[in-house]
Amino acid sequence: MGTVPEWVGHRQIFGTQRYIDVRASFAADFETLNRQISPIQADSRRTLVVLSTADEVLPWQQAAAAFRQARQLILPGEDHRISGFERIVPRILDFCLNEEEFGVF
Repeated sequence: MGTVPEWVGHRQIFGTQRYIDVRASFAADFETLNRQISPIQADSRRTLVVLSTADEVLPWQQAAAAFRQARQLILPGEDHRISGFERIVPRILDFCLNEEEFGVF
């Protein structure tokens, strides 16, 4: 994952025509938030991470490593938008209702 300085400037929000101004001062806010609220649940068994191997925005391997204790649903060839989302809805519902084991889809 990147740091705020890497993203400073006038940036387009992916997949939209909208823009946001990212300021270096945001880094302190993100650091404070990170100290106050862990981005990863204490009980990783209750976390399902859905990763797309052809994600054009985020490196899925970094997310897999960061959430290695969580259950992961890895979607080979799927894009950042998870265009084939309807295919995985049953698996997600199974996780929510039954907490079944997951792996590569």
